[in-house]
Amino acid sequence: MALVYLIAELSLHVERKMSLIAPEYKAEIRAYQQQAKAYLNDEEALFNWLTNLQTEEQTFATVISIQHSSIGGRIDNNEIAIQAGRNLDYAIHLYHDNPTIHLPLDSNGTVFLFRLPDRMMPGELWPAVHLGMHLALPMIIMVIFSVLLYRHVMAPIRQLEHATQRFSAGDYATRLTPEMRGRDDELGRLATTFDQMASRVGELIQSQRHLIHDLSHELRTPLQRLELSLPTLPAQHESRVRHEVELMRKLTEDTLTLAWMQNETRSSLEDHLDLCTLIEVIADDCRFEFPNHKLSLQLPRILCLQHTSERALSQAIENILRNALRYTPEGKRVSVTLHHHLAHCELMIADQGPGVPDDLLGQIFAPFFRVDKARGRSAGGFGLGLALAKRHIESVGGTIAAYNAASGGLTVGIELPISNTSCKTCKSTAPNQ
Repeated sequence: MALVYLIAELSLHVERKMSLIAPEYKAEIRAYQQQAKAYLNDEEALFNWLTNLQTEEQTFATVISIQHSSIGGRIDNNEIAIQAGRNLDYAIHLYHDNPTIHLPLDSNGTVFLFRLPDRMMPGELWPAVHLGMHLALPMIIMVIFSVLLYRHVMAPIRQLEHATQRFSAGDYATRLTPEMRGRDDELGRLATTFDQMASRVGELIQSQRHLIHDLSHELRTPLQRLELSLPTLPAQHESRVRHEVELMRKLTEDTLTLAWMQNETRSSLEDHLDLCTLIEVIADDCRFEFPNHKLSLQLPRILCLQHTSERALSQAIENILRNALRYTPEGKRVSVTLHHHLAHCELMIADQGPGVPDDLLGQIFAPFFRVDKARGRSAGGFGLGLALAKRHIESVGGTIAAYNAASGGLTVGIELPISNTSCKTCKSTAPNQ
């Protein structure tokens, strides 16, 4: 309402200013007035001058004598004037026809009437000014106001977004209150709530980290003592106890590794490697450990991965491949196939084991999950291998999924991002094939 009122008042003020005849045109008209006075006593000269003036200005001009008379009362020429046109100093109505200007020549009522020609009409720019004040000016003011309002609202939202990103990246000391100090509105209260949540979650994560560190130390120490005491046991019990100690050690290490990966952010990915070479090395170790199984590889000559983690990929692929060999009967085949696509590669590991019930496929990557019949405890697993593999694959930006093949057995698919740029490290280490 204030904007509408101010623009209306401004429009009226500007219109009044632009309705006045320009000073240089006033000077010309007054010069015509003086010339008319000079010809008052010579009618022929006055007639010729008026004719030439009308032709030159393309307008109407005349000199008339207005006789003052009164039916009743007395006329005082100093107090009353009878006019047939507008005064030269009056504002001109910009939406009407050209006005006639009234200029007195003497005190007897003789006047010079001059219709204002087009070239002297004021307000030539008024339509553009009027449009600018009623359209462009409100638009500019509203844009400025909207930008200021947008910044006032969006700035704290962006601060909240950045703080959330920093917190999710592992900066648990991130707080919003210092950046939004002084805001006593909904966003200010949201910042306070975020800080309270961040403080509580940060304390829980730090407490869990300390717990994992303490457990790591406390669990490894008694296991080492048990291993040192194994030679003192009778021979018939030593192998059994050693087996159980090894299972306990593996369970402890896998559990602590999984807990650490769930609470730590992704480490820097600085390794450059040939995925084909890595798979071949892992396959050679598996062939040695499972000599009665068939393991076939279908790999390209070279496939370079950049900005990744060799350790994470190695452990993930090894866990999945050993898992496939462990549950595949002897004499059966495990197939490893690697496909290269435009921006990613796809690694498929298919076994010929009993598979997994379809309703349980979504759970096999959960920690400590085992299918009792098909993949039971007797096979030597604790249900952590696939969970660790999933965390490792996700840590390098990949995805993992499992499904039952139509011909039987379980197939695990891994999708990893690749780079189209050349990698000198991979070329220098690539095997000759």
